[in-house]
Order: sequence, then C-alpha cells, then structure tokens
Amino acid sequence: MKSITFSLVLAIFVAFVYSTPFPQAPEAPGDGGEPKIVVAGPGPGPWSQGSEQVASWWSIGIEDEPVTVSTLAEGDPTPIFSADSTVLAGSLPFPIDDKYSPGTNYIVEVALKSNPEVKGTGEPFTVTPAS
Repeated sequence: MKSITFSLVLAIFVAFVYSTPFPQAPEAPGDGGEPKIVVAGPGPGPWSQGSEQVASWWSIGIEDEPVTVSTLAEGDPTPIFSADSTVLAGSLPFPIDDKYSPGTNYIVEVALKSNPEVKGTGEPFTVTPAS
C-alpha cells in the first residue's frame, strides 16, 4: 500500500511539474512600433584629419527607404558631409578632411528622406590635426 501511495504522489508531482509553463522570453518588437534609427558609429575618436571613418546604423520598423547621412558640428544644423543611402545599407564611409576643425565635437545623423523627423544621432566624436 505504501508503494502505491508513493507512486500516486510521485505521479501527481510529475504531472504538476510538466504542466507548469516555463518563463518565456519577451517577443521581439513587431512592425507596429514606432520607426527608429540607431546610429552606432563612428565611435568617439579622436579621428585624425585625412582619415576615413564609417557611419554605421541600424533600424527598427522601417523598410528599405532612402536616408540622408550627414555629419554636423554639435549645435550647428549645417552639414559638413551629406550623402544619400538606404536604411538597410547600414553603413557609409566619409572623409575627415580639412572642413573638420580639430577640437570640435561632431555628430553623425541618419534621417529618413520621406520623414526627416525619423532620425538617429550618434555620439559625438572629435578630430585631431593630420600628423
């Protein structure tokens, strides 16, 4: 009788354990969210005049749409460099030429051409004189 009771309790315990759901990872964001562009590069530098750096970005909730990639001095809306690309391209090289003043902070901005309010801005980078 003890073995039947033990077997019954064990069977109920096993059934309970297997019927309890395991925690699930959260679902990845779907297409219903707000579109977003995240600028990942270049890093903070400093970058030498005469070098070439790469603007890199990724996006959420955006099809392969045209974007404008620009570099700007912090606080100045006038682009130093500007070129067209697509959101799925994810990267674009740009030259650090003599238009960039050493010691000034610059940013990379990637914006949708169809809606410039949807944009991403990278962290500031600095420039040093050519060696």
